[in-house]
Amino acid sequence: MQQPEIVEPSMLPIHGTHGFVGRQAEYLAIESLIEDNPVIHITGSPGCGKTQLILEYARKNESTKTYPGSIFYSEIGVGSNFARLIHEIGSTAFGVNFGDLKPSAQYEKISEYLLENKSLIIWDDSHNTQSLWSDSEIADLITFLKQFDKDVISRIVIVGNNEENNAVQSAIATSYTLQGLNAEDQMAFVSSIMAENEFSNLSESAKSSIFELTTALQGHPLGLEILTPLLKDTPPNLLVKEMNIITNEHRSPLRMAFELFSNHASYRIRTHLPLIYLFKKRVMLDVLTHFTQSSVYQKLLKEELGWGATRALLRTAKDSGILSAISPSVYQIPNSIPSILGEKLYKSLTPDSIKQLEQEFVRIYVDTADHFLESLEENPDSGATAILAEEQNIIQALGLALEDSKWEEAQILMQPIAQIYKMQKRFTELDMLRITILDITGAAYDTAAANGSIEIWEYIKGTTSSDWIERNHLTEAEETCQELIHYLENENPENKDLKLATVYTQLGEIYLTKRNLQTAEVYLEKANEIYTVSQAEENSAQIYQYLGKILYYKGQYSDAKTEYNKALDIHQQSDNQEEMVNDYRFLGLLSQLQLKYDEAESWYKQAQGIAENHGDEETAMLIYHDLGTLFHAQYYFEEAQSWYRQALHLSDRLEFKSQMAREFHYLGLLSQDRGQLEDEAEEWFVASLEQKLDLEDLTGCGDECRQIGLLYHEQEKFTQANQWYKRAADYFSQSSSIDRLARTYGQIGVISEELNNIEEALEWTARTYTLISNNNLPMANHVLTHLKRLREKIGHSEFSDWWKNNTGDEPPIALIESSD
Repeated sequence: MQQPEIVEPSMLPIHGTHGFVGRQAEYLAIESLIEDNPVIHITGSPGCGKTQLILEYARKNESTKTYPGSIFYSEIGVGSNFARLIHEIGSTAFGVNFGDLKPSAQYEKISEYLLENKSLIIWDDSHNTQSLWSDSEIADLITFLKQFDKDVISRIVIVGNNEENNAVQSAIATSYTLQGLNAEDQMAFVSSIMAENEFSNLSESAKSSIFELTTALQGHPLGLEILTPLLKDTPPNLLVKEMNIITNEHRSPLRMAFELFSNHASYRIRTHLPLIYLFKKRVMLDVLTHFTQSSVYQKLLKEELGWGATRALLRTAKDSGILSAISPSVYQIPNSIPSILGEKLYKSLTPDSIKQLEQEFVRIYVDTADHFLESLEENPDSGATAILAEEQNIIQALGLALEDSKWEEAQILMQPIAQIYKMQKRFTELDMLRITILDITGAAYDTAAANGSIEIWEYIKGTTSSDWIERNHLTEAEETCQELIHYLENENPENKDLKLATVYTQLGEIYLTKRNLQTAEVYLEKANEIYTVSQAEENSAQIYQYLGKILYYKGQYSDAKTEYNKALDIHQQSDNQEEMVNDYRFLGLLSQLQLKYDEAESWYKQAQGIAENHGDEETAMLIYHDLGTLFHAQYYFEEAQSWYRQALHLSDRLEFKSQMAREFHYLGLLSQDRGQLEDEAEEWFVASLEQKLDLEDLTGCGDECRQIGLLYHEQEKFTQANQWYKRAADYFSQSSSIDRLARTYGQIGVISEELNNIEEALEWTARTYTLISNNNLPMANHVLTHLKRLREKIGHSEFSDWWKNNTGDEPPIALIESSD
């Protein structure tokens, strides 16, 4: 397996200041278990310090580089699934292009990486699989865990509450249950917090009372964090009396501690803090302030909180051990706190009031999501960071909006999440998100129209078809486009004509990719008629580009130039430099094909200037490749090699594996064309093959194998050529690349003839003829000519007998005899 560069450990989340106090013995026990077992399961009650303890272990080993493969930490929460856990590891280890792999290939690649690169995986909140995951996802997790046996160098730590999913628990042989702190450690823990809060001079009787309190809380760390700040202003003996009363009502140490806190909190804190229940994992001061300043909030809670009061609310919660600060304006919510806050909220407000608060939460996050989407367009890096930080809260709001059939709000909330999934190539999650929403709105347009969700249905179907095209899933793309056409042609939505034109354009692109040029042209012309009437010049420019490509495929290069120059004129008028680059590059290609090399170089150089001025390395990489092919075509081998290597350097640095494969292939062709460099050429082709194997590009693998076969064929090394051709045929068969498969069968037939194995040659050539006849492929004359030659060699009568016996059909004698 080709190894990626060793990655730096992923950023681990913050954990409490006191989480490791009094846990030395437990730490050593867990450290020993991890050392001896590939998979362990850490359980315990909510808030007992499981996450803090394993993060302490992770940080220690991060600094000592114990796990050179990396340390991967993920939480299983709202919006999470098994595919996401795998993607998070893969994108960290291999880069964002890991998302281009199919799910099965991702799984295999991660398994192989972990078996060969010592890594630590921490999957937290595993108890959520029971309520959030499907049975199939849990089964996938269990299958993944079972491959890790004693000899595996990587380690997996699953962390969850005691109420664990039995299926997951049964798959893990080794578990460790974290209890509360013992008596000595309880006092050490409390003393640590007291010292931080600058109050520690206590009498012996006070210490005795504190010990009663910590014992009542069973040494529960989070409970102690909530309890200890109360000691600053309240005598411990009074807290003991309160605790005795509370104990009769609550058995959970954490709930007892929270009740003590509530008893001593101000009215404002008791009233407003339960609102945090609506948030997932973190709460931002600015977002919460928008909430607490709203008219709905003021009406329901009888008070409006300004920015200062909201900040004081969060700081008090932080000082009381209920929240932890990520930054002065962002606070983390411990997993065990929301359920307690939710109980408080439901006791203080009516269900109708809570529903109104949920709707206000949705409104606030609709505004936030809209702002994030604008930020993503203006500054993708910072916009993506903001969306990822708030992902769970946006998904929470999305769920509430869908529950209330707030379709417009749901669409706005979905957009930034979908954009992020696409940017990070989290395609499995994106597909699941769309399916989940369509299950609610209705997958068919008539259902969506009946319940008023047709706009979000349109949005999902439109973006889905576009994404299918980008991912080259053309069958799925065509089906989705036909759904949209059926809807648009039978209904009368707003902007119907422009929407139809968009779908016609997509269908044109699909058929163009399939090389069904006539059908593609029909759809593109239909789209352009609408764009012309609507004076949508930028859209018309796109149509001219597609029409230019159709003419290019027909070999009508001058006419193709005419179409591309129309597009260029529009793009120059609007100063659309990104599209100008595309126009320049294609005009360069057309000039190159016309052998107008100086003209072609001029077009490419104009494109190069724009790309480099804008720091667009990805496009520059493609232009360097274009220039390589230009000099290659003129037999300027040194110049061609220089440009190919520049493109290879950029593709390697940008981690574009498909482009790396392309550069390896062309460097192989260059070595082949230079002569006497067959070994070097084969090395380049094999390097390209390895990249395509990693990408699970079966058609590309076949191309490389066939090219190596051709290399040996040219050297008249027929046995080696035959082996590579047959390997290529296997790949083309797996990828259903019928035209390539037919050509390869034909080449195997020629090789068999060269080896004087006429009957085998006849077998392969007959297969070629069958594929061509059944699929109407444009290479019949070559095959018939070959069959004619074989017929002369084997004899007319023997040929007919063989054909009938092996194919069950009459031989195409008339076609063979009429071939040239």
